[in-house]
Amino acid sequence: PADACKYNNLWFKFDNYKDSEGETHYEAHIYTSVEPVEGELVIPDTIPKTALLDPDDPDASVDDLPDSMPDEVPVTEIHDNAFMGQTGITSVKMSANMKYIGTCDFATCYNIESIDLPDTVVRISPQAFYFCSGIRKLNLTNSLHIVGSEAFAYCTSLEEVTVPGSLSSTSESMFTGCH
Repeated sequence: PADACKYNNLWFKFDNYKDSEGETHYEAHIYTSVEPVEGELVIPDTIPKTALLDPDDPDASVDDLPDSMPDEVPVTEIHDNAFMGQTGITSVKMSANMKYIGTCDFATCYNIESIDLPDTVVRISPQAFYFCSGIRKLNLTNSLHIVGSEAFAYCTSLEEVTVPGSLSSTSESMFTGCH
């Protein structure tokens, strides 16, 4: 099986790690879209492990995948620059399992008007929404601990922002160029 796959117009890479008790956990990370996104970008909560199977390999079988891998793998991260410059995106609905939004993920996606951030996001990296000048309202959730520099810089239409007390690391430039 591959360690990357496409599913619902998105490229995913699978990752795993062992926790302190030695148990293996699996996650799916988004790398980019297969085709440019038009309208709402919906990031699924999970993707099936069978997405890892090569559709061109007639011998590919779920038996080739690790037994410990769940049937549905949570989508937890958007890798750096994943959707940068995709001006066709008008709104973003994040996975309910999302933890990390990478550097420049939505930079210069100036037609994004709304972002649905779930309460599982703990880090928004630098310039993640840089120059997303269509965003008017932003509700940062209580799970959020780190917001990188210029994460929302030049979001010039931003009128309302809710910032939680849970932030342990922010940057003075987080909202540079906003009104």
